[in-house]
Amino acid sequence: MRYPTLSLLTLPMALGATTIIKVGDENGAIKFSPDSISIPVGGVAEFHFYPQVHSVVQGSFENPCQPLSNTSFYSGPFFTTSPQGNETTFSLSIRDEQPVYYYCGAPGHCGGGMVGIINPPTDSSRNVQAYISASTNKTTTSTSGVRGGTLGPASSASNSSTSSTPTTGGTSPTGNAPAATSSKAAGVVVESLGWGFTSLAAMLVGALMV
Repeated sequence: MRYPTLSLLTLPMALGATTIIKVGDENGAIKFSPDSISIPVGGVAEFHFYPQVHSVVQGSFENPCQPLSNTSFYSGPFFTTSPQGNETTFSLSIRDEQPVYYYCGAPGHCGGGMVGIINPPTDSSRNVQAYISASTNKTTTSTSGVRGGTLGPASSASNSSTSSTPTTGGTSPTGNAPAATSSKAAGVVVESLGWGFTSLAAMLVGALMV
């Protein structure tokens, strides 16, 4: 009997790791940390929000501080008081290797350099430093309606020391996280982490038993 080469040891890699991106920090900084990071296809970017008011808006290099489109992802505004961070996070699953440009939609934040890139291009003229320069002093335009992302508590799979247990003091954008949504736009696809990971795990484990 021949067995597939996939083993249980490779299962975590197949499922994709979760990478935390901090939106602001406990000291009220106007920045994303990290502001430039590579996340493999199948991985998840999980945005953690810190004081005071921040959001994540998908943008473009060509038009800094402007929404990419009326269907691109938007976290909605997060009003956070706890230095430990908001209990609600915003998650995106990466579906290809194309660069994903984003910024904070709070007034003045993008123009102050609060921008980031997932899977930055090798071309230095379009890297995060160039994006910050292009965004400087630009008028920040946000959008309306949370879309293109999953709101929920921090994932237990997060590759960080951040606890998966909700912290106290923070509030979600609307008081209660809306139901998970799913959409595709410029390099990301959003899904319910629990259902997506469980389904994929079941398929992979099933293949091992053939």
